[in-house]
Amino acid sequence: MECGKQAFALLNTRRNIMWRTIIWGGPAAVAIVVCNALGLWGMGFGLAFAWIGFCIFQGTIILEQQQYAVIERLGKYQTVYFRGWNVRVIGVDRIRRGISDMRGKEYQLYADERKTDIDFADGASAPVVVKFWYRIGKPEDAVVGSENWEKLTEAVKLWVYKYEKPEDRVYALVDGALRPRLQALDIDAASKGRGNIAEETMEIVEPGLAEIGAYVPSDKGRLVIEDIELPQSVIDLRLKKLEGEKLASELEAEAVGYWKPILAVQTGLDTSLDKAWEMYRTLRSLDTLPKIQPQMVLVGEGLKGILGNINLGGNGKEGDGHE
Repeated sequence: MECGKQAFALLNTRRNIMWRTIIWGGPAAVAIVVCNALGLWGMGFGLAFAWIGFCIFQGTIILEQQQYAVIERLGKYQTVYFRGWNVRVIGVDRIRRGISDMRGKEYQLYADERKTDIDFADGASAPVVVKFWYRIGKPEDAVVGSENWEKLTEAVKLWVYKYEKPEDRVYALVDGALRPRLQALDIDAASKGRGNIAEETMEIVEPGLAEIGAYVPSDKGRLVIEDIELPQSVIDLRLKKLEGEKLASELEAEAVGYWKPILAVQTGLDTSLDKAWEMYRTLRSLDTLPKIQPQMVLVGEGLKGILGNINLGGNGKEGDGHE
């Protein structure tokens, strides 16, 4: 295996030398020969050096940390350049899809669709805001000082060549795992369990990402369901639920207020629960009577107004009696 890699590297090096000799040395040699034939040998060497300098200048690619450039030679994959100073052979080498980088990228799902709503199990439909982060190559392989260039090279090749639009593949993987999980829940449960849903989704997505050379930048916060915009019908239902819970709590408190004295009567008098309840109702009625102030109204026959009224519960206090 190692011998094969070394042989390929040597062959690739020889090919680079061959192409540089042809592209750089060919025109330079022609310039020297022609100028010497004309007796202008100094000009020939000057033109030769100028041409080689032009080739180096035009072919120079300076990449920053985390950047990469996929090089194709005559339409065929050649190599991947990483950080530092690199020189391609002009005329035969080109950069596939331009210079890119391996830093984490944010991808917002459902941002560009005409219909972004998710249909939930309870019949509700609402837009969902989801953000996902990924990067090319494993994070530990791309840190400063890492020598895992072969692993990075393979990840870059998968990302560039396996799919024409790898970003669409990322969308398909995440959406294909996330949407069914959301649709299997009612909107309220999905809204409350967003964190767990995101983590479960990532466990499904990660193997598929590795197949295209993509990885998540960290273990946490890699997929975030930021919001599920609840429709007005769900908001109204929640308000009704809260009102019902409040009413139930009040009724429960009121019931406890009745129940405690009934139990006290049963225990204190050592009687049955039915008898205690009957006694409690009687006591409540007697306690209520003094608070009632009945009145008798006197109306004369054929007259339009009231002749007077008598406060029956006043017991002769000032201001009571007939008017």
